[in-house]
Amino acid sequence: MEPRFPNTGLAGGIALGLLRAVLLWVTVPLSFIAWLLIGLGVGGKYPLRKFLHWVDYNITVTLCRTLLRPLMNDPQLVWLSPKQIVEMDTHVSLFGDFF
Repeated sequence: MEPRFPNTGLAGGIALGLLRAVLLWVTVPLSFIAWLLIGLGVGGKYPLRKFLHWVDYNITVTLCRTLLRPLMNDPQLVWLSPKQIVEMDTHVSLFGDFF
């Protein structure tokens, strides 16, 4: 499963990168705690790296479809369900996905 990343212009990419960087400081620790609780409940079905990528991707989609929608060239992104965590490609880069 290769999720589609947003088609942003320069202003949208910079705004997305800055907002995403700030939000990751909050979401990574909370996601880690959620992963621990979920992992205890479902027997470690989701690897941490894929779970964090899934959370990051869905936060990016949320930003693109709400706050940054006027800056996006193609805001037709879809959220991924928890069932798709295991199918996600686990590469994460700072700007490679957005420009």
